[in-house]
Amino acid sequence: MFGTYDYQESIADVSVVDLSHTVSEMMRRIEEGNGEVEGLSAIMVMNVLVERALVPKKWKMERLLQKADDQRLTRLGQSLTTF
Repeated sequence: MFGTYDYQESIADVSVVDLSHTVSEMMRRIEEGNGEVEGLSAIMVMNVLVERALVPKKWKMERLLQKADDQRLTRLGQSLTTF
């Protein structure tokens, strides 16, 4: 089974890094007043890019959050039994 770090590694892959750079560039354009990209607003383009990059990773993100919750509950249970 993957550890939490392995899930984080696989979620933050090249597509997410590329998305981050693209969104940063679009935000810069918006701040400069040039928020149009081929007739579409930069916000619309960003929404599409985010969805394309993150939808395939949804299960991994859900699993990562579940593992984090499980770890917190385990630690909480251990803390309660020491009192």
